[in-house]
Amino acid sequence: MVRGGRAVGTKTDMSTSGGRGFGHAGQRQSRQSGGRHNTDGGYLSRMKETIQPTHPARFLSSRFLVLMIGLFLVLVEMQLANWSFFSSATPMLSLFYVYLLALYQPLVLPLSSVWIIAFFAEILGLDMLGVRVIYLPILVIWLTYRPFDREGEDFLSLWAHFASVCLVIALWRLGVFLAVHLTIPDLSEMALQTGLNIIFFPVIFVVMFFLNSLVSRMNNG
Repeated sequence: MVRGGRAVGTKTDMSTSGGRGFGHAGQRQSRQSGGRHNTDGGYLSRMKETIQPTHPARFLSSRFLVLMIGLFLVLVEMQLANWSFFSSATPMLSLFYVYLLALYQPLVLPLSSVWIIAFFAEILGLDMLGVRVIYLPILVIWLTYRPFDREGEDFLSLWAHFASVCLVIALWRLGVFLAVHLTIPDLSEMALQTGLNIIFFPVIFVVMFFLNSLVSRMNNG
């Protein structure tokens, strides 16, 4: 539809779970549904507005922006290690970023971008070589093809799901360290980082909400 010379976004969603459209029609449908996803204050339902390749140039620019933001977050994660508060362990910002994008904006997060972000983090010494470049792509593939109810889950369920992902990743890193070094690492440091990831998830989710709105406006006009 065209109003006053400029296009208005249409209701589209590529997720298999059934998404909510852009604009007032999608908001009316969301209010009428009365589902569980309305209990999160609107954040989850608006994060589910999947970016569509309606304009190829904008879509490619969105992918490039997503990659640049991911690399920037890796740099921020490295700088956090210099703070006294995070001297023992730092939250894994790239994990937050990849997890939420894989769930709600998978079209702008190809596996090549995930691998570049993970490899960049390992080069900077944020993880052992060959660790993050393996579990981040596997996480994206699992989240993409796993039948996860993005519409029915509220924020607490999403938080619990992320916590389980953090625990699995911690076990994976522990197993790799044992296999390579044949010794047990500092479990307190690993437990602290896992706890920080879980605790900081709500804060990162709010930040990602605003980044999601920015990328959506770039791609859909």
